[in-house]
Amino acid sequence: MIQNSRVLSLQPNASAAELDLISEVSYSITSTTDNAIKHEQTVDIKNSYRHDSSALLAKERERDELQLQLSKQLAEEIVRQITILDSDEWLKSSGSDSLVLSPSQPGNQ
Repeated sequence: MIQNSRVLSLQPNASAAELDLISEVSYSITSTTDNAIKHEQTVDIKNSYRHDSSALLAKERERDELQLQLSKQLAEEIVRQITILDSDEWLKSSGSDSLVLSPSQPGNQ
C-alpha cells in the first residue's frame, strides 16, 4: 500500500493549510493452476483535511485516524470489486478450482 499526502492550499506564512491524503493499493487475482493473472486492479482513495500548525499533536492524531479510515475504505472497495467479478468463468477457463488474491507491485498494471 502506498500512502502519500500533498498540499492543497497554503496559509499566509506559506505553511500547509489543507492537505490531501492519498492511499493506493494494487492487487491481482491469479489461478492456482497456471499462475495466470485473471484480474489486476489499482484502487485509490483520497481525503482532505485542514492543517493547523499551532495544534500539531492534535493534527497528527487526526491524520493517523484519517489514514486508518482510508485503509478501511480501501479494503471495503477491494471486497466490493471482488464480489462483482465472475470468478466461475475464470475457474472454468483455467481448469482450476481456486483463485488467489495477492498484492501487486504499484504501477505494474
